[in-house]
Amino acid sequence: MRAFVLSISAAVVSGLVVGAQPETLSVCNVLEAGQQYDGHLVTVRGEYRWGAHGAWLVASTGCPFKLITKQVRWPNLVFLTFPIHQSKHPEFRADFDVDLKAINAAQGRIGHENFDVRTSCLVEVVTGRLVLIHEPEKHVNPPELGGNILGFGPSGLGAPAQLLMKSMSRPEIVARSSTRGREFCAPAGDW
Repeated sequence: MRAFVLSISAAVVSGLVVGAQPETLSVCNVLEAGQQYDGHLVTVRGEYRWGAHGAWLVASTGCPFKLITKQVRWPNLVFLTFPIHQSKHPEFRADFDVDLKAINAAQGRIGHENFDVRTSCLVEVVTGRLVLIHEPEKHVNPPELGGNILGFGPSGLGAPAQLLMKSMSRPEIVARSSTRGREFCAPAGDW
């Protein structure tokens, strides 16, 4: 009995208990140390952007990481999508159920606040299974052929990674700043 109690205590101390929250990483951290997190459940914080064909997280403007293949720089972003459990391709499957209640709650909070895309940006925290583009040099045309990046997301997005979403939490509205005619999110921490 004493050995059982000690092993449970060790599991609690080491964070192995089911429900332990993973560390929140910035988009920059996830892309820089991508091989370490590829295929694993991660929690990522970044500027949340969306378009007609999906949503993605963008690294802060201060992110020093640069993925360059064939003289083409990849964007520092992570495409967001839902897992397809029946897919025969492992990059679209995940071994968890999507928490739609948490995702809808996070999205609902934004609708109730004074979010204006012209003056604000949105910073989200998303948990999911990270999937990287393997052999990124095979997913880029050289500059003389247009430098197109064939990454995750809709055509033209070219994300080097995607996150199969499990849940979302803690949306934060951040004021936009402008420098030399270029708009960016004002620093509210690293993402």
